[in-house]
Parts: sequence; structure tokens; C-alpha cells
Amino acid sequence: MADDSGLTSLINNADSNSKFDDYRIVDSANPVNWTRVGASILLSTVATVYIGLRKYIDELIGIPERLIEGATSFVGEVSTGETPTGSGVLGELFVPILQWYQQDVWASSVDQFGIWGYLVALGFTLLTLFVVVRGLREGAQRLSGGE
Repeated sequence: MADDSGLTSLINNADSNSKFDDYRIVDSANPVNWTRVGASILLSTVATVYIGLRKYIDELIGIPERLIEGATSFVGEVSTGETPTGSGVLGELFVPILQWYQQDVWASSVDQFGIWGYLVALGFTLLTLFVVVRGLREGAQRLSGGE
């Protein structure tokens, strides 16, 4: 192999008049700069550990948010309209009542009891709301640590 003294002297900075006498791009005896390789491996390890810890902390911080999202999906919602629809606990409780009122389920009660049928319907509705509200209050108290 022919020695290219110009390129080798430029790479190894063999010119003694240069102000960069100690700096070499490639050491011709051992072309691997082990200090830089070691530093690269160490910094890669530190970066990997940092990213892993950051993802773990992000997951821990996200736990309350996911719990709230799960609770809201469990509680659900009710939308009224031409046909009431709902999801979750609220949907299961209130959609049938709204559908009963839309289908005039109390008509038979009014036919049977006359004007008192409206009182029966009102009493049933108030009783249902009382049970639901009382149950939700008790459940919230239990979840918050009460007895």
C-alpha cells in the first residue's frame, strides 16, 4: 500500500509547526478513540435510563387522570331528545324513566285512579329520585372514606 504522506500528515497533524500538535483525527497505530467510545456508551446508558424513568413517572402521574376518566365512563351521561339515550349508571337509571314519560306509561294509572293517578305517578317518580340520590350519596361517601 502506497503511503500518501500528504493525507496522512493532514489526518495525523504531523506538521510540527502546527498549533494543534496534540490533536489527531485518527491515530494510525490504533484508529479507535476509546475515550470517546466509552463516553458514547456511558451517555447512551444514561439517556436510556433517563427516558425509562421519565416514562415511568409519566405513567404514575397519569394514573389519577385515567381513574377519573374511568369513573366518568362508569357514571355515564344521559341525553334527552326524541328518544333518550344514555350510558353508564345514569343511563341505566334515568333513560327508562324518561322513556316511560314519553310513552305515557302513567295513562293506565290515570284511567284507573282518575286524578289521583297523577299523584301516584308523581310519588313513584319522587321515590325513584330519592333512592337514586340517596344511593349515589352513600356510594360517594364510601368512596371518600366515610362509613
